[in-house]
Parts: sequence; structure tokens; C-alpha cells
Amino acid sequence: MNRIALRALLAPAAVLAIVGCDPKDLAPVDVTPPNASITSPADGATVSGVGFLLEIDADADTEQIDVHIGSETPFTLTSAPFRAYVLTVPYAADTMLDLSIEAFDAAGNSTVVEATVDVQARTLTQLTTAPQADRNPVWSPDGTKIAFESHRNGATYDIWMMDADGANETRLTTDSNDDRSPTWSPDGDWIAWQSNRTGKYDVFRMPVATGEGDAENLTFPNENNEEPAFSPDGSWIYFASDRAGNYDIYRMTPAGNGTDQLTTSTADEHGPSPSANGRSFAFSSDLNFISPHVYLGSLGTFDVLPLSGEPGVGETDPSYASIADVILYTREASAISNVWALFENRESAVEITNNSSIAGNGGASFSPDGSKIAFHSGVSGNLDIWVLE
Repeated sequence: MNRIALRALLAPAAVLAIVGCDPKDLAPVDVTPPNASITSPADGATVSGVGFLLEIDADADTEQIDVHIGSETPFTLTSAPFRAYVLTVPYAADTMLDLSIEAFDAAGNSTVVEATVDVQARTLTQLTTAPQADRNPVWSPDGTKIAFESHRNGATYDIWMMDADGANETRLTTDSNDDRSPTWSPDGDWIAWQSNRTGKYDVFRMPVATGEGDAENLTFPNENNEEPAFSPDGSWIYFASDRAGNYDIYRMTPAGNGTDQLTTSTADEHGPSPSANGRSFAFSSDLNFISPHVYLGSLGTFDVLPLSGEPGVGETDPSYASIADVILYTREASAISNVWALFENRESAVEITNNSSIAGNGGASFSPDGSKIAFHSGVSGNLDIWVLE
């Protein structure tokens, strides 16, 4: 009898005895698929024509979730909370967009969940109409207000605020020097901005309730400190400063203490924007290119890497969404600027606006829930604030 026939005749226990293995010692094989579900949006829901947050609930031992959005290239989530921002700008109104996720546990078991959502129509609304430039709009944390910088009161900029629909425009600063780059604290109680009222640019903050009269200077004169941005948890203000000779990215507490230097290259870094998860920050730099590009800095290792490397274009004004890993930025090519979006873990950038004139679009920011984008545009002949929703 050959060996194959002998093996076929033996009982499983006999085979185990021949190789010296006790069947009681075998660990059971885990073949149970993980539990996973799409908690938002619901199957069949109508979603914003700009974008929405995809939220996934999964077992604690889930190690990876592959996400499929329509016909786009799939991407992977590797840590809880499992959530990702989905841009719907590329899709026409009333598109039925298919979503699916495949969740994997440590044993390699997987679960597939599918859903379909309806993409609603988009609208574009002009909010300001002053004859002078209005720029760089930022949303209040509750989404009811927009702060921006305006040139409407003379030769310099001031900080203004209005309702999210453009009503009740209110001037917040009245100094004769430049006041620019407003940013909201996550609790909505403070606005920080840059001003050169001390001779060079410094970072100031003021209570929204009482205004400029209670403003505080958070940085020091004799150096430029610009482009403040609160971290989503409110514990830091990020900013760009030339205190070391060239512009680098720094952060300090909201009271102006405990300053950390986050970049140290010989290039100029500008426009910091910290991520929602607290692990990274976006900024623009000409470190590896002739023109500035968007980079990602890691707060764990202080490594930096370019998020894009397209030659012949300039990328500035990066702005993280407060809810997920998407970054808006201004992309300029052949003197024409538009708003684009980048993701930490996805390959291609997405065009948000498609203006083809030199008037330009830029300075964009997401509303707190990610369903709207505010930006400045010169398509009407002057830089004004617009909202895409």
C-alpha cells in the first residue's frame, strides 16, 4: 500500500498521533467575521452635494477597513474611530452613489456592508458685495457665523464677521494697521488673527463677546508671527514665524506660552492647519519645489512629506476640515487659482472650483459638518466671499 493510501485510511486522531500532536492542544480556528456597520449616512439618505462624513462602527479587533466610493480608487482605514470624508462635488445632482466597506479582523475574517446615498443639487451663493476685497473666510464652530478679512475701510485690512447667510456684517477691528487671517477657537469664544500694529506682524486674540478692546498680543515684536490656526481641541495655536531667520511653523498655548518649533528647514513654511485627529498638520512650503506646495507634518516624528508634487503649479492656504482628513487648498496654474482638496490617505487631488479667469478662487474652509465650503472669489470683478453648498 502506498503512503497516500495509508494516510487516507487513518483516522484524524491516528494521523495526529503519528506526528506527535495531541488533538486537545490545537487552538480553535477563528472563522467568525467581525461585526461592522455604516452608522452614517443611513442607506438611502440624501447627502450634501459638497460632501459628508462616512462613519463606521466595528468590533474592537477590527484591524483594517477598505472603503469603496462609487468607481473611485478604494482607500484603507487602519485605526478607530473609523471615519472618512467623502467629497460629492465630482458627482451630478441626484446621483445614486454606492458605498461599501470591507472590515477585516486580526484573523483575516471580513465583513462587507453596502449602502447607497442620493447626492443633492449644489448651490453657489455670493455673500459679500463690497467694492473692496473680502478674503479668507472661516466658519465659527457652530456654523452660524463667518469671520473674514476685508479691505473695505481704507488702505488696510480689518477683521469682520457676518451670519452664515451673509447678513449682519460687523466690523471687529478698527486699527489703522493690517488685521488679517482670522481663526476661531473651538469653543467659539475667541478669534485670533495677525496684525502689524506693533511694527511687525504679531498674533493677537480677542473675546468674540467683547471685541478688540480686550485684545491680547500673544507673540513678541521684532519678528513676524503670522497665520494663526487653533487646533481642534483648543490646546494650541499654530502659526508661522521668521524668528529663526526664515519662516517655520510653531505652536503655542492659547495664552501665548509654551512655544514649540515644528519645522526647521531652510525653506519658508506658511499657512499651518492642524488635523482633526491631532497627529499632523498641513502647511505650504517651497522646500522641494520652485513654487510652494502642500506638505504634511507629523507631530509624532516631526517628519514632513509633500502631499503633492505637480510641477508648474503653486499650492497655498491649506485648511483641514475639523471633522476628518481632508484638506482644502488654493492651487494656482498659469496665473489662475482654484480651490482643490487633498486627503492624507488617498492618491489624487480633487478640483472643487473650476474658474478659468485670472480673477481667481482661494482661501477656502469647510463648514463644521463638512457640508459647505466658504471661499473668496473674484469672478464678479472683485474679491468677495462665496459659499458652495
